[in-house]
Amino acid sequence: MGIEGVGARVARKEDKRFITGAGRYVDDMVVPGMKHAAFVRSPHAHA
Repeated sequence: MGIEGVGARVARKEDKRFITGAGRYVDDMVVPGMKHAAFVRSPHAHA
């Protein structure tokens, strides 16, 4: 009983889009009503 696919090459569909600059990342998406947040961290330990 062997495990098929382990270590096998897999053809990825999205590679060409990202190499040519046409791919979309999550950060590029705009959703209506989307909110934004920022995390501010203290430079001092236990602050």
